[in-house]
Order: sequence, then structure tokens, then C-alpha cells
Amino acid sequence: MGYSVPRTPKLLLVKVTLKRHAESFWVSQVGDDFAQVLHSLTRAEFDSFWSLTRTDNEMSLVSHMESHPSFQKSEGPWTLFEVDGVLDFGLVGILNSLTQPMADSGISVFAVSTFNTDYILVKADVADKAHAVWEASGFPVSTS
Repeated sequence: MGYSVPRTPKLLLVKVTLKRHAESFWVSQVGDDFAQVLHSLTRAEFDSFWSLTRTDNEMSLVSHMESHPSFQKSEGPWTLFEVDGVLDFGLVGILNSLTQPMADSGISVFAVSTFNTDYILVKADVADKAHAVWEASGFPVSTS
């Protein structure tokens, strides 16, 4: 059974605004001893953003932690931009509408989604450029 692709994509009908976080973040590959990392996160960063993702091949962490004995690799600093508000699961094209201007401007992104919303990280050295590109593309950006 084949699927047809619409010739005219639906326009994004939701007003999307972003919130730029002031703190620096790192993306890290976590080794087998992730219990220590979780302990550190829950003690030191209970009220801040962090995301732990596990697959059958690896475990990755996005957090304020620049280093930890359990990290195999770490890269950063990154700047976090949060889609402000709760997104309905039926919405289509949110990430695409936000990442296309970045791709067009040569800015690499790292995206994380949660139940409520989406987060996009860009390298800190291009965060001001990303901020300006989003604003010029019609996505207001506030700072936290």
C-alpha cells in the first residue's frame, strides 16, 4: 500500500515562540555506571533541564554537567532554546519549521522532545546567530 505525499504542505497554524536559556549545556555519552550520574543529577540539578536517553547502543545525557567520571565523551558548550508552551501531539511541522532556518544558515542543531514541548540546542558560539535567524524567520525569542 502506497502513501501519497501532499503537494501543498499545510502551513504551521500555531504561533511558536522560543525561550533562550542562559545556562550552558553539554551533550555527553554515559558509560555503564549511569547510577552515579543520576545521583549527581537529582542532587545538584533537580530544578534544571536535563535529558537522559538510552538505546541498545548507547546512553546520552544533555545537562549542565561538563564532566563526570562516567562520561565517555562530552561536547559543549551548547545553548538551549525551548519551544514556549505545551504542544499538542497532533501538530505537524513544528521541528521542521524551526530547524529549516538553521539548516539554511549552516547551523547544526541537537533536538530533544518531551511530552509537553521541544528543545533545540545549538553550539554556544553560534547561539546569537541562531537567535537572530529565528527572529528574522518570524519566531520571537525571549531570554530566561
